[in-house]
Amino acid sequence: VQVRLGLRPSTVDFDWRGATQLAFRYRCRGNDAPMDLFVTDDLVAGTGSPSLGWADVHGGELRVHRVPGEHMSMVKEPHVAALAAILTETFRARSEAPRAT
Repeated sequence: VQVRLGLRPSTVDFDWRGATQLAFRYRCRGNDAPMDLFVTDDLVAGTGSPSLGWADVHGGELRVHRVPGEHMSMVKEPHVAALAAILTETFRARSEAPRAT
C-alpha cells in the first residue's frame, strides 16, 4: 500500500510487520491519577463499554460523565451548555477535594 502525502521518499525501510506486532502486544499501564471521562450514548453504544474501555486500563478513580449529543456535537449548541455545566461541577469538585501529600 502506497500513500502519497507530498513528502520526500524515505531512505529508511519501515518494518510494517514488526510495527503491527508491537501494536498488538502493547498494553497500556494506566496510572492511579483521578480521571474524569465524558462520554455520549453513541460512544458507549459503539464500544459496548460504559467507560469506553478505560476501566480496564486505568488504576485510579474513574468518574464517567454522560453528556448529551454525539462525539462531535457535544461541544456545539444545543449540547455544549449541558457539557459546560458538567465540566464546571467537575472542576469545582476536583478543586475542593483534599489532595494526597
